[in-house]
Amino acid sequence: MRLLLATLVPVGVAFISVGVLANYVAVARFNAFFQSDIQQRDARLVGAFSHEYLFEHSWANAPDAVQRFALLTGERLVLVDAKGTVLADSGSATDIGRRAAANWHRPEPIWVGSQQVGTLYVNPTLPSRTESQQEGRVLANVNRSLLLGLLVAAAVSLLVSFVAARTIGRQMASLIDVARQIGKGDLSPRARTVSGELGELAVAINGMAADLQRSLRLRQQMVADVAHELRNPLQNINGYLEALKDGVAAADEHTLNILRSESNVLRQLVDDLQDLSLAESGAMAIELEPVRVEEQVRAVVSSMQPRADERRVALSNDLPLELAPVQADARRLRQVISNLVSNALKYTQPGGRVWLTAAVENGQLELTVADNGSGIGQRDQELIFERFYRVDPARARATGGAGLGLTIAKELVQAMHGSIGVRSQPVHGSEFWVRLPLAQPAAVPAPVAPHA
Repeated sequence: MRLLLATLVPVGVAFISVGVLANYVAVARFNAFFQSDIQQRDARLVGAFSHEYLFEHSWANAPDAVQRFALLTGERLVLVDAKGTVLADSGSATDIGRRAAANWHRPEPIWVGSQQVGTLYVNPTLPSRTESQQEGRVLANVNRSLLLGLLVAAAVSLLVSFVAARTIGRQMASLIDVARQIGKGDLSPRARTVSGELGELAVAINGMAADLQRSLRLRQQMVADVAHELRNPLQNINGYLEALKDGVAAADEHTLNILRSESNVLRQLVDDLQDLSLAESGAMAIELEPVRVEEQVRAVVSSMQPRADERRVALSNDLPLELAPVQADARRLRQVISNLVSNALKYTQPGGRVWLTAAVENGQLELTVADNGSGIGQRDQELIFERFYRVDPARARATGGAGLGLTIAKELVQAMHGSIGVRSQPVHGSEFWVRLPLAQPAAVPAPVAPHA
């Protein structure tokens, strides 16, 4: 009802305003037209009566002339001689022979040469000089036409507005019902899409519901994944503790190293979850400053070299000696590079190669971590940055980790106003790239020469 009123009230006000304005304009136009027409007609009437007087040399035929011209003009005509006596009146015979009333309007003097032989009054008892009986009739017709048109247009507009309001009301009710169901936790309903703004709103609501469903699935999957990741090391620790308690296993260095390794797995998983939570919530402290990527890459390659040698994978730093610095957080950038290099080493077979390159283009530096390993399929590329996602279907920790490294890397890069992605083909290896904005020229640290 409120929607209907909100639609009808402006329409009604608009039509009333248009009607009043149209009437005002019409009256003004007709007044101007009639005034000009009256002046021209009065001049013609005065000319005609002058000819009548010249033809008769008197007003002997005045009554007939007054009646004849009154029929032609449709107005009341009163003819008065030079002395002010009424000679003829088309509207009434009672004033004939009397003096012209002092309050009569529209006197038009009749001249023959330089002599005024009489006066013609047109509608003498009407209050205004510009009014006439014909004008009144025309304006009355115009007002009736305007009123009729206004009523018809208002009726049509009200009908159209009513139908439109009912249609919009039903659509809004449907959208409200879907929104309420979504608010109660039922994410399955979808709004019916229509054209126009309500259709866009329906699409937005459906998209929101789909995003909520996806977030819910991811949250449920995350809980299941965390439980899965915690279960294996906890089972291993619990098994060894039971064995130690029962005397089956000895508390030697080997056993302690296994327990320490499983404990480190749990600690790393907790650290990864904390980093991911901070990054996704925007609470992670990021200190942006000019950073030289080549220095961070040298540090990561040096720390990762023993692992690469252990896996018999060639790890090389192919970056130029000096690159333009980027605006980044040095510690977090090193963490991203470490995640990418570690991931490349895991999926590169012995005898393979992992290498890092970089180039500057369009105000950004692109760092690439490439390998000639097993590669990544197209479907996996679309999901590779999702939390707990691993290309390895068996989800083996020995090769796939917890599946949080790339997710954390993506969040960190985005927090530094950069972007990250992958280019890969199965069997032909992968290239993970990171693009970061270049630092401003001011306050850029000088490059540190590598140690010989």
